[in-house]
Formats: sequence, C-alpha cells, structure tokens
Amino acid sequence: MQLKTHRVAGERAARQPVLSILLLREEFVVVGWTDPEGSRSHIGALLLGYYTDDGKLHYAGRAGTGITDKELKRLAGVLKPLQVPRMPLAEPPPRVTAALALRYSYPAYIGCARKWSLK
Repeated sequence: MQLKTHRVAGERAARQPVLSILLLREEFVVVGWTDPEGSRSHIGALLLGYYTDDGKLHYAGRAGTGITDKELKRLAGVLKPLQVPRMPLAEPPPRVTAALALRYSYPAYIGCARKWSLK
C-alpha cells in the first residue's frame, strides 16, 4: 500500500492510503504437467514455458490454482496424448519443481496466465 498526498478543494493536503493493484497477463506454452496430489484429480499443475529470440524454450513456472475439476479432466484428455519422453526445455526446471513427478508434452498449446498482486 502506498501513501499519496492529495488535496481536497478548500482543505489541507492529506496523506491517505491508495491501493494499487497490478495485473499482469502473459502467454505461455504448455510444456507438461505434474501428477496430481491429495484430492486433486487428473493432473496437478501445468508446466509453462516461453520462447526466447534465439528459439530456445525455457521453463517459466507452474500454474493451476483455480482450475475446476471439469477443466482438469479436459486438459488431461488434450495433453496426455501429446506426452513425450524427453523434456522439450532448453534446461531443466529448478530442483523444487524437479522433485515433483513431471510429465512433458509436445509444446503445442498456448495458455494465458494472469497474476495479480497488491502494490
């Protein structure tokens, strides 16, 4: 939260909190998924990547919060036939992610991820 000074007509300047919300939206290539854990079914998180100008595919992160069970089932039906034995990324994901059961797919689908944060 930021404090900004503003004037109201005829009053002294006051510092009041102003809440700024930052919304980011990026497109990523779906490069695989994690196995589901706990009560989650079909797939865990989506593994996302992005291409650099030199044509290499790099790991961007995982996404999956807020995906309904119906959508997880649909995604599993789309992605599982595209599963490949080798990682399509230029370098492996970080160790934290690598500790999960990862499944890679042919990078054919583009997904849009949104992230918001309070600033």
